[in-house]
Amino acid sequence: MLAAFERHGAAVLDSDAVVRDLYARPEVRDVIVRHLGPDVLRVDGTVDRARVAGMAFSSEVERSWLEGVLHPLVDETFRAWVSAVRERAPVALVHEVALLFEVGLEARYDHVIVVDAPDADRAARVASRGGLVALRERERRFLPVSEKRRRASFVIDNVSSLDAVDAAVTAILAEIA
Repeated sequence: MLAAFERHGAAVLDSDAVVRDLYARPEVRDVIVRHLGPDVLRVDGTVDRARVAGMAFSSEVERSWLEGVLHPLVDETFRAWVSAVRERAPVALVHEVALLFEVGLEARYDHVIVVDAPDADRAARVASRGGLVALRERERRFLPVSEKRRRASFVIDNVSSLDAVDAAVTAILAEIA
């Protein structure tokens, strides 16, 4: 979805990509290993994100601890990104945040766009990547999609072609510009 916004001149930031980059930082890796143990490392010494997620989502205490480590660093990255990209004067700044409502960040943004797809479509996409059990576990902690849709400024139903998604992005950018 971010690629569609980027094609239309928006500057984009993907929080999942930011977290992947954070896990590669030695200081973040070391804090995680000290807390969760060396089993969270792959043979090559990199953090096994799936293993960390499994541990974090199995315990409210561990999830809260991990969020306490990562969320301030994601916020720091976000603020630096905003400062850097505003100089380029993009048509919009688009920040993808999976837990936007759950962590109470929606007031930070001028508009909130929810991208939704039917449960069966989302499950099939995640299952094709081997993550269906993890999806169901995490979704139990998420705000219901119906509530996210209600709170959103815009909703994109991601059920059809890329052309349809592109048209939705074009319409949203035209409205907010």
